[in-house]
Amino acid sequence: MPSLTISEISRSAFTSILARYPDSVPAELRELDRWRYETIRQRHSAHGSSGLRKADVEKLVEWKLKHGKFRPNLLRLVQSNSEQDVEDVLETAYDDLYKDEGTTNALKRLQKLKGIGPATASLILSVWTPLPDRIDDGGSLDSCERAVSGVPFFSDELYRWCSWEDAAEGRELAGWKRKIKYSKKEWDGIRERVWESVKRLGVKAVECEKVAYVLGREGVDVGVDSKEEQGLDLGADHKSSTSTGIRKESMTRVKTKAETTDDELSQKEDNKASVLLMKGKKRKARNGITPPEGPRRSSRRKTSG
Repeated sequence: MPSLTISEISRSAFTSILARYPDSVPAELRELDRWRYETIRQRHSAHGSSGLRKADVEKLVEWKLKHGKFRPNLLRLVQSNSEQDVEDVLETAYDDLYKDEGTTNALKRLQKLKGIGPATASLILSVWTPLPDRIDDGGSLDSCERAVSGVPFFSDELYRWCSWEDAAEGRELAGWKRKIKYSKKEWDGIRERVWESVKRLGVKAVECEKVAYVLGREGVDVGVDSKEEQGLDLGADHKSSTSTGIRKESMTRVKTKAETTDDELSQKEDNKASVLLMKGKKRKARNGITPPEGPRRSSRRKTSG
């Protein structure tokens, strides 16, 4: 059987894994999940414009944090944007989608908001696309995303699935432990590989996102070539990951100090949020708001006796 990499996965395997998505989402997140994939999308389609408000952006960030890695500073920073700033940026970014290089320009526009990095911006674009009144007018990736497949959400799982066949740099871990820089280069790689799958399999970008989530949650080594090695049953009678032994690891699981540091440093959006929040606290102190004092230290010098 072919491997389960994004470039080689079969349509039948893709469909079978996609069907497992609802059961892969923790029960306490399913209502929020339905809102992200169904409710907000339906409202946008009926509205005919961005259809989002500041509260919706905050809720999308909440979904992102609960669905993936939790970074508390991110939500606080997004909440610090004014209602008017959020509405202005959303409307302008939505208008950008109808122009040349619309996806790239809209992604940049959304990042003008505090707390919005490439991953969160792509999440907003994935809610908007494919556009309800757009047709593929040129066959370019940009046009196809807007009219056919939708913009993919830059999730950790989707990036790692798309990068599975890429060589890791130096001592960097690969597979589901691959380091993420949240760079433009990584974003372009996701877009290209998702679009290739969309054309080959006849699927949507959001479905690629869900398949990547299932594979990542189950820890599947997507590069192996046989069902026996994986312990997978890709037919209709799929068994649970516990009983089939899906959770095989494709790399050593010993967590070193360097790995922990790399993981923390890779959270670009959270780091930016922390810095800006600290600047806000210092600004308040300069404006006459005295921060709480810590333990006092004596200014007297010790004398030798």
